[in-house]
Order: sequence, then C-alpha cells, then structure tokens
Amino acid sequence: MDPGTFSAAKARALAAAGVTRASVGVQSFDDALLAAANRPHTAAEAVAAVERLAAAGLPYSLDLMCGLPGQDVAGWGADLAAATRLGAMHLSAYALELHPRTRWGRTYSAGVAPLPGEAAVVSMVADATAVLATAGLHRYEVSNWAVPGAEAVHNGVYWRNEPYYAVGVGATSYVARRRYTRPATLAGYYTYVRRVQADGLEAVHGDVLPSSDAEELEDTILMGARLLSTGIPLSRLASRFGAPAAAAAVASITRLGLVEAGLCHPLHTPAAAGPGTAAAPPPWAGANPGLAGVAADAAIRLTPAGALVESSVVGAVLCEDVWEGLQLGQGEGGGAVAA
Repeated sequence: MDPGTFSAAKARALAAAGVTRASVGVQSFDDALLAAANRPHTAAEAVAAVERLAAAGLPYSLDLMCGLPGQDVAGWGADLAAATRLGAMHLSAYALELHPRTRWGRTYSAGVAPLPGEAAVVSMVADATAVLATAGLHRYEVSNWAVPGAEAVHNGVYWRNEPYYAVGVGATSYVARRRYTRPATLAGYYTYVRRVQADGLEAVHGDVLPSSDAEELEDTILMGARLLSTGIPLSRLASRFGAPAAAAAVASITRLGLVEAGLCHPLHTPAAAGPGTAAAPPPWAGANPGLAGVAADAAIRLTPAGALVESSVVGAVLCEDVWEGLQLGQGEGGGAVAA
C-alpha cells in the first residue's frame, strides 16, 4: 500500500475483513529522496498512513530503500531510526538496482555519484541489521527483518519455490511446474477472464510448458538461499529432488570452498572422536555415500558475508555447479531429479 492511497475507514475495513498485515511503501522518510525517487507522498504522509493502520489495529510492515541517489549512511541511519520509532513488526529494505530501460537506468551509472558507492551500500545493510536488532527484528532473509513469528508467510512461498495461484492484472501463477502470466493491461485482463470463463484455464494456457528439472532445481536453490535463518534444508531438497541432488549440493559447496571462505554455514557434523568410526548419512539420506557425515538438520545457508554476494555465489556459481555435478553423477546415485 502506498501512503496517501487509503483512509482510516479503509484501514478499519481491511482489519474487519480479516487482513492480517499491510505493507506500506515508505521507501524513505527524507522528502528530498522521495522527490528524487518520484514518489507522490511525503515523509509526514507516510507516518500518518502508519498511524491510521495502528489505530485500526492492523499490523504493518514497512518498505525502505537504500542506495538511492544522494543518500548517505547518516541519512539511511535516520530512516532506520524513524522506522523503529513507528514500531513495525516487519521491515523490508531493498538496495536500488538500475535497469537499463528505466528512467534511473538511463540517468545514473552504478558507482558514479550521486549514487552511493558499493562500500556505502554494504555499510547500510550492516547498519540495518544492527539497528533493527535493537528493536527486536532479526534478519531472516537477504532483504527482510522481522520480530520472531512475524516473518512473511506469503513471500515464503516464493522463496521456497512452492506452487501458488494468483489473480489480477499481470499476476503469475505457478502450478504443476508451469507459470501462467496474466495480461498486463486491464482491457487485456478482461478479455483473458472471458476466455477462461468460456474455454477453461487449461485451454487458455495449454501451450505453457512445464519448467525443466534444471530450472526447478535452480529456482529452488536461487530463491531458497535468500532465507538466511533457515536456508534450504537438505532434507527438503532430498525429498523434492532426490538424495542425489542433496549430495550434489554438498559436493558443490565442498568443491567451491564456500564454508572455508566463510560464505556458507557448515553442513557436516563434527569429526568423530574415535579413530575408525564411520560417519553415517542422516536418516533422510538413505544410504547415499555422498551425504555421509552430513548433519541431519544441515541446510544450504549463507552467512552474512555470503549474503553480500548472494547473486554471484548462488546465481552464477552454485546453481550451475550443483546441476552439472548431478548430471556427472557426483550425487552418488545418478542424475535423475524427482521433483
């Protein structure tokens, strides 16, 4: 919800209808930054919007952005302080990304003033974790903090790459390994709905092909690694794709030295105390030798240092390496994936 787009009456109506959380797109509490970001609201309007939700008894999450043009570490600290004063149970903080076809992508260049440099943005993320921790919010995802028990349930479905239905203009559903995207305009969406009513969903989306095994595994690793508190439990990876996939992930993390580099948490149990003691695979791994010595609760979980390079570590390295290793039989059981 954008500040200024809802009234106190609407906030009360949402609460009465059973809505359990509203997400407010504050972005910043600095009017100059809001104007630069082409946001139609002011800082005072953002605060008033949050106060309307609080008065209605509707819990709320706040969205902030760091790395904005002209933003510095001190200004970011002021934004964090303002957010904590408002008592949000959940906060999302996203670093600005430049896309070439957007206005900012055409105006600014990464690392060139007035954009903050990479070191400043890294400092901003670290400051967010420290400041929000004092308010009781822990960092459970790369860009999200919450009080215990208030983690995003809705977004958790995406991060775990689980199926979901969606409705509305431009919405995408993910069902039976197929992604259905609705038209991006209202007129097109009305036409789409009439077609579905007349011919059925399958007739309209019959040409959508299921995602491949490689795509499913990549999406599961790519999104799941964002979850810093839980990561991707290897038991869940084995349940979805088979023990060889979990073993291939362990082999990749070992081969790439991610634990030794401090980018990933350890996967194995401490070494056996007595000589000659064979390390057994965890209960969920069957007899897969590639999982020998792996802890029963092991998960592909990035450290704070790993989170800083999440895109390159996970997107460009780990996903491809796991799939390649699985195809080469490095999962100690073949390359079949049972999603």
